[in-house]
Amino acid sequence: MVCYIASIGNAKGIWDALATLYQGYSEQRNIYLEKKLRFAQMQKEEYIDPFITKLQETQVLASYTNRCNFS
Repeated sequence: MVCYIASIGNAKGIWDALATLYQGYSEQRNIYLEKKLRFAQMQKEEYIDPFITKLQETQVLASYTNRCNFS
């Protein structure tokens, strides 16, 4: 990481470089989390409370990923 930004001379340039580097990750993560929510299924012997907790945690991660847009 340091090698990637070491030659950049100012904070704006570093921010832009990091935004470019991580933008694709954010989009891919968002797609993964949306699919995880869409196709979530409760297992036969699973209780409802842990299942709902997993869904809520995934939803929180998805909303956090959307808020942390680097551009």
